[in-house]
Amino acid sequence: ELMMFKKHVIKTFKNQWLKLSLVGFIIILSSFLYMIIGASVNAIHEGAEPFLQRTNQEDFSIELTPYLTENEFIEFYATCQFETFFLDELYRQNQACYDLIIDYRFNQLNDNLTGVELELRQYKETHFDFGDNRHKIRILKDAERINLSEIEQGRRPIASNEIALTRNYANNHGLSIGDSITILEKTYEIVGFVLFPDYNLPVIEHMLLFDSIYQSLGLLSDEGFEQFNRPLNTYIAGVFLETVDIEEQVHHSDQTFPFVTIVMLTENNVRSGAIYAELEGGQATGLFLSGFIALIGIIIITIIIVKTIE
Repeated sequence: ELMMFKKHVIKTFKNQWLKLSLVGFIIILSSFLYMIIGASVNAIHEGAEPFLQRTNQEDFSIELTPYLTENEFIEFYATCQFETFFLDELYRQNQACYDLIIDYRFNQLNDNLTGVELELRQYKETHFDFGDNRHKIRILKDAERINLSEIEQGRRPIASNEIALTRNYANNHGLSIGDSITILEKTYEIVGFVLFPDYNLPVIEHMLLFDSIYQSLGLLSDEGFEQFNRPLNTYIAGVFLETVDIEEQVHHSDQTFPFVTIVMLTENNVRSGAIYAELEGGQATGLFLSGFIALIGIIIITIIIVKTIE
């Protein structure tokens, strides 16, 4: 019986060599596909990791309420004579008082949280007309310790009429270093292309979450940022100095930090953690596709063997 089975197998291989060759090709293809996708993912990882370390990407961010708390209103009323509860309106009315509130919040957190380093993260944003469409730009204030900007090409803005944009946005519109762009009726010279570690959606071109055709990030000089006539938005970026549960520290101190709305870890934050999701997604896709193709090959082999036995 064993000899007969061997004869059947040899005969099957001779009669169906083409099918079996195709099965072998499918299995080789699945392995090749997995290797290619794996190599691509590793290349992204090897390029991203040094950049994120070099620029000291935040480990978490702390979002702040856009309005005064009752405590803040009472404590600082004598100094500021508030006419509004909203911080964006306060910034327009009295920047010194806005800074006073933000510094108060930062110091409350900095003095009470342990095992972390904090820094204010500030930005302004606006819509503007470019060509026949409305575009949006977020101007980030240059950081000193956390989320450091990196110039990909060109140089940093020095004068108040100079700007650095994201490369993908510039490429989508044929903009080069030395060209000009008008935002809020002010013309800026493009002097560089910039990367921000806490905003990596523009880098990976995630069209559903960040459309680099109509959206860009920007960097201005400190003077240019101050002159950019839009409301100031502030949150707090942080990095871990030791292993601590930052959410536990903040959310179990509601009376101390009533101005905090949410603590977001980088891996859970779309704007800063998207690159990690992209890497995981690439690995999962490669594994699924190669596994699926290999499964087809195994099914075909099984069918051939079953028919041979029969």
